[in-house]
Amino acid sequence: MELSDTDDGSDMDSDDGSDMDSDDAASDFGSSHFYPFPSRTHALLFSLLFAKRRRISITQMKLLWGIFELLQVKCPSLNAILKLRKKLCKVQPIERKSASGIQIFVRPIPELIESAFATPSIAKEIRYGPQLSTHPQEIFESLAFSVRAPCLWMDNNSTRFYAGDTVVMPNFEEGIIKCFPKPGIVAFGQVAEHFHSVLLQNFTTTVELHPGDAMTLVQRGNLSIRANGRKVINFPVICSSDETSGNTTKRYNHFENFFVIFPLLPHKFYGPRYINFAATTNTGSWSDIAEVVLHDLREGSPLSLGIKVLDSSTGEDVIVVSQLLAMLVDNPRAAQICHQAGARSDFNCRVCTAPIGSPSTCMQLHPYRWLYETKQVLSRMAQMNKTQSESLRKATGITVPSEHANIYLSLPGFSPHAQTPVEILHTLLLGVMKYLGTESKEKLKSRSLKLRAASLFAIISTYQHCHLSSKQVTRYIGSMNGKDFKGLAQIGPLFFPWLQPNLTWLWLAGAILTKLAYDSKYPHFELRYRHLQKATIAVQRLFHVSLPSAKDKLKVHLLSHLPDNFRIWGPLSLYAVEVPEQMNGDVRKDIANSNRHSPSRDVAWAFAIREGTVSYLRGASGGGPGLLELGANSIIVKHLFPPIRPVPSRARIQIGRFFFFDNWGRIGKVIQHNEHTKTCLMQELELNGQLTSWRLPARSLHNNFYVPVGNINDQADVSHDCWEEQFLCSWRQDGSIAHSTLNTYFLNPFRMECHHTLGSAQTDVFLDFLLSKA
Repeated sequence: MELSDTDDGSDMDSDDGSDMDSDDAASDFGSSHFYPFPSRTHALLFSLLFAKRRRISITQMKLLWGIFELLQVKCPSLNAILKLRKKLCKVQPIERKSASGIQIFVRPIPELIESAFATPSIAKEIRYGPQLSTHPQEIFESLAFSVRAPCLWMDNNSTRFYAGDTVVMPNFEEGIIKCFPKPGIVAFGQVAEHFHSVLLQNFTTTVELHPGDAMTLVQRGNLSIRANGRKVINFPVICSSDETSGNTTKRYNHFENFFVIFPLLPHKFYGPRYINFAATTNTGSWSDIAEVVLHDLREGSPLSLGIKVLDSSTGEDVIVVSQLLAMLVDNPRAAQICHQAGARSDFNCRVCTAPIGSPSTCMQLHPYRWLYETKQVLSRMAQMNKTQSESLRKATGITVPSEHANIYLSLPGFSPHAQTPVEILHTLLLGVMKYLGTESKEKLKSRSLKLRAASLFAIISTYQHCHLSSKQVTRYIGSMNGKDFKGLAQIGPLFFPWLQPNLTWLWLAGAILTKLAYDSKYPHFELRYRHLQKATIAVQRLFHVSLPSAKDKLKVHLLSHLPDNFRIWGPLSLYAVEVPEQMNGDVRKDIANSNRHSPSRDVAWAFAIREGTVSYLRGASGGGPGLLELGANSIIVKHLFPPIRPVPSRARIQIGRFFFFDNWGRIGKVIQHNEHTKTCLMQELELNGQLTSWRLPARSLHNNFYVPVGNINDQADVSHDCWEEQFLCSWRQDGSIAHSTLNTYFLNPFRMECHHTLGSAQTDVFLDFLLSKA
């Protein structure tokens, strides 16, 4: 909600207490439809103000209040609501200045952390240490998290030990405790910059304590003295940095944004409702905003040493230690953070030392880049002239992206090369899939072919959950966004082979890699790792064979690191930047509605007030717990806003389409639909034990029988097997397909829905087939 001109520190005057009365409090109080609100008016106000993620504007609120006045409805005044929102601001922005003199308003990370612990509904979900799993589904279950954010305290023999304590082990060896990676495990020594298990074995010494073993304390460390017997929570943060525009056309007025995410919360808290805004600026660079926000994580800062925080879920004080776990950024920003020259260098990978055009794959990687080596090169460059520095840049791929110091190189426990995961939005969707889609633009130059292709796409994309239109794919494919290319990856292999048969296998490989990268529901961790290896190798080799013009691009090489990223960080979809980038729209809207005099301050205050109000509604500072979630309750919404028309069922029954039925266990084709008896005559599509021409499980149509409409689950994306080495079916001039009489179909395995997913053995067969084509 936009602040008025008086929001520069002074609260506005509010009306008297009568404004808070309600017109119908007595009659509606206790009603099951509106409880815990005292009236329908209060429930309606709440739904309008807080049920949606994006707020309404001041103008809309004034209009709403005008309607209430005409209806003679007593409700809180606009001034009273604005004053309350200002008071609910928990994390107030403060002004900081970067080394280059840029002033930026920042919401400090320590206060953001305190706000999370002060909210009971969030504090009870915080994990109090890593939970290393062989089948990770959360960030705190990954190898990277267990290495970079381990437990810092452990009870042994009625004594509480902390990281930094000097102890004598049961074998009489003395050492300084580094951390406690697992219960009963004590680690000494140093930890490698990279997370690969082979590298970690050379850097960390661990001792396992058996039942009855006791450590002897020799000297307390700094953390032990600071904690004074309290629990210590290693609470790392993940940050996202991106650039956006301060206008709706996204063409002018450059802005830098910074957001903070808490990886100790389950993945369900990674939505836009839970990402914390830190700062924005239209005058500073990416290094300026990083400097002022990450100032709280510097070596020796209170947060790096441990701050006392009240845990609202237990009512106890705890010591919170934090550091930067990862940066979720696009590839150009990652190159800046890592001091990489990018496309201007013969060595453009920020993770390894592979030269451009090298035939490296995930099975044969080049050596890792190390932070200490980067610092050495930068130190040498500082002592060279311009010509020598340029020569060293070309030879190493390391450059100086800014004249000011890069804070990422000095943060404790942070290695930019290892802790900027290869994210799949820009690398896979806006990389591989966009290269393939852009290649089709050359094929669709003639108007007649565009019309014919549009008809073909309309026939193929009959799946109800496809949001793409034929106009997008045939005319504006170069302007599509990540969501569009994600949808294209699910249908492109069935469409583009008719236009570009030479790219068929590359489309199949790119689509199955996209499916594997975004699918977090895998049966076995090592099996998914092997599938990712095969898929990335197939894509890279097929680029060399089918699309050599793109084979040397950085994003094609970065695919080599996806399997190891999966092994180290867990499911790749956990680190996609789609959600942080959604926040750019909220920032842009605040900027567009501001007077532009001090956008850094205005946007910071707008987010501070909004997130403070949300925290209060989640139960912070005695607010009503669960009220925010109540605003999205379907029962309340149904009674407040009854639907004018009946809501259609999820599966719209259409003759000739395929549907899952009997609890997703069977598939059938609708022959007839009787609305009177609420039954469908269906022809079942069964597995026939054969493989299609693409080595996918083949299905055939068999017996007809009636199925109650209530047993139908949802539509199935089924395609006819039209391909062998040559087309079995023909593409007519009107855009339709003349199918052969072959009774062979297959379920689209590239759909993101779990019911379309191939089994492990079937995935192996399909990937081996693609590798044979490379």
